Amino acid sequence: MTPSWPRERWELESLQSELAGLRPRPWPAPAVPRVGAVFACGPRGGDGTAGDPGWAAAVAGADWAVVTGELGAPYAPGLLALRVGVLLERAVRALATLPLRQARRLARTARSY
Repeated sequence: MTPSWPRERWELESLQSELAGLRPRPWPAPAVPRVGAVFACGPRGGDGTAGDPGWAAAVAGADWAVVTGELGAPYAPGLLALRVGVLLERAVRALATLPLRQARRLARTARSY
């Protein structure tokens, strides 16, 4: 099941406050760590409105993926997840070797607090 991303400022701020209050157990790093990253952007200039075209990329080890789509919200400092969260998630899910087991384990751990 894919969690839904917050669509409104108050939803994201509530989620950010909830996450800030969590005190999860330390994560046990694997013997051979896997490094990854994500990046998203939209057009230069303009006023950064919802619906702007955007693209996101994800990489994990030698695996990489790029997706395009619409940005979800206008630009607002501190609220980047509203603008690019869905696009970043699509990029990560497009990886051929998505480390879902680790991501699901981390999500379960976070919810248990």
